[in-house]
Amino acid sequence: MRLLERLSILNFKKTLFRRDAELSFYSGNPFPLPAMADVKDISNFKYNYPFNFISGLDEITVVRELLLGMESRSDIISDAESAFGNFFDFPSSGKLPLGERIRWNYDYTSGYEWKAGLCWKQDHFDFPKGTDIVNPWLMGRLNQLVLLGKGYLASGDEKYTEKYKQLLEQFIDENPFCASVNWQDTAEVSIRLLNIIFSLPFFIWSEKTDSGFINSLRKWVLIHSVFIENNLPADKGYGYLISTAALAASGLILKDSRYGERLLHISHSSTEEIIRKQFSAEGVAKVGSILFFPHMIEALFILKSSFGKINIDLSKLFEEKYAKTFNVLASMLRDDNSIAAIGDEFAGRLIPLCRAGSLKYSFPLALGCAGLDKGFLKHFVPSPTMDVLFYLGKDAVAEYDSIPERDYQKISYGYADSGIFILRNNDIHITVDVSEIGSDFSKTAGHNDILSFELYYKGHKIITDPGTYSFYSDNLVRYKLRSVKSHNSIYIDDEEPVELEGVFNIKEDLTKPKITEWHSDEHEDILSVQHYAYARFIDPVIIKRIFRLKKETNKLTIRDELFGGSTHRAFINLIFDPGIILIKDDNSRFIFSDPVKGEVLFHTPADVLICSVQDTLFSGSYGSLSETKKITAAVSAKLPVHITTEIILA
Repeated sequence: MRLLERLSILNFKKTLFRRDAELSFYSGNPFPLPAMADVKDISNFKYNYPFNFISGLDEITVVRELLLGMESRSDIISDAESAFGNFFDFPSSGKLPLGERIRWNYDYTSGYEWKAGLCWKQDHFDFPKGTDIVNPWLMGRLNQLVLLGKGYLASGDEKYTEKYKQLLEQFIDENPFCASVNWQDTAEVSIRLLNIIFSLPFFIWSEKTDSGFINSLRKWVLIHSVFIENNLPADKGYGYLISTAALAASGLILKDSRYGERLLHISHSSTEEIIRKQFSAEGVAKVGSILFFPHMIEALFILKSSFGKINIDLSKLFEEKYAKTFNVLASMLRDDNSIAAIGDEFAGRLIPLCRAGSLKYSFPLALGCAGLDKGFLKHFVPSPTMDVLFYLGKDAVAEYDSIPERDYQKISYGYADSGIFILRNNDIHITVDVSEIGSDFSKTAGHNDILSFELYYKGHKIITDPGTYSFYSDNLVRYKLRSVKSHNSIYIDDEEPVELEGVFNIKEDLTKPKITEWHSDEHEDILSVQHYAYARFIDPVIIKRIFRLKKETNKLTIRDELFGGSTHRAFINLIFDPGIILIKDDNSRFIFSDPVKGEVLFHTPADVLICSVQDTLFSGSYGSLSETKKITAAVSAKLPVHITTEIILA
């Protein structure tokens, strides 16, 4: 089917959906949902619930012991008590009390409340500066249901079951179908659906989980599925993957209906489209942000697991790329299990099965170790996690320790198709982004960070990305943190490589990066890349950046070559982690220290070289904002010219 025909059909479907939703909203009549019979045999439903990780009452004690062997009881109960007492941990403000009854459409950090109304009739993004629509979305994901479930499993206290049912019922009551801020974004609706589906197994054997609640839950799954199916993200990017995973899971829950079969068919075909378009042959996600990557692996696992439960095969291409994603994530992880902040940050987690901590980015590797027998991944996740127990079952937990732990080699990787390169030795881990700023999708989680990098040394971030802060609360800060001026890159005449547009969009991307050399051995790594973003100038400029890591001396040299025929100004930034003490020794030499020592030197044949230390914005995590120091080296010269940056680590 031709693309225009397909888009026409999708738009027609959405128009019909919105017409029916509007009739329902304004008349008070029920929305016309697909036919679905109530469950009569509740016992059979419980035993055959597709995402059960406890197969019966007699297994609860065994599974509880496994859980308590992975996480401390006090941590589990603390998380559950926060959810029980209506406390929520917001990225920007920490844990706040939400009151006796949660205001689901309220930003507790700013005091702004969204009015009820159909999403396409309301401008939910028209709110005061300092307000973040992500805050109610995070509450509306209903991660709390899983936290309550873990508390119930650890303690057996039925108060958590009562709270679980109450939270879900209150949310549905106070967020009318399509008519609140929590129906605005399809990806967020999909995350909520996954939490509804995956929280039930924790409570399924409780006597309080009766036929009335189960049939209500199935109806809520149906309502969410209808919304998602009719509002799939048009850009076919990250949100489309999450939505497809949610539809596959709900298709299993509703598989006894024709609509459930339809969802499985839709999600299966979408899965194959996703693996072709969103993931490179190397297994890297083309999303513009490597911080999203762990969550995308989790979504792929949900898809693979869902279809596996009903013996629906996925293509060889899917299996090959899926297996590679774990290797890629492992290569991106540093000694503390962190990854470079290239692109936007994903706030929270899809399903909080295990506590974050050191597993914040490495959690999928436990699934790769247990599910694909990749023993080298135990270097990152040495013990089984709640993800293994939930997704793969108690036998997988028992077998985890017996998987042979293979050595993990700290070697460099070049993902040329994706534009991500890892330069490293035992002490140094450098992540370089040479990918296009745009993507195949209309929205991008990427920043104006082409040729930027992060430098990690002996357990510490030295040169860092400034982070994300927020998508919506402050447009000016959002723009600044996406700008090339806030990245460890080079830019010409104070111009952005690509013009940023709105929260996620960009205008035409002319960077067209070309890798001219990639060489890695035990002694050195060499990466040479050029891009053409400034070829748009009347007097075109081409930038070539060459990274050379000398592994035996811990020295990184970056040579920037500028080709053209006129006089231009070039700016190079190096942004240092807030913990680093930075001192200017002379015009072209800087010394840094605490906790590690080193120096930065600039060399150029240009007549004019001005170097300075400046304050710059820094966001260590979503919602937080502070300042750190950066070095800016400015060169004015008639092209061609080159500038060399030496970073020598003690």
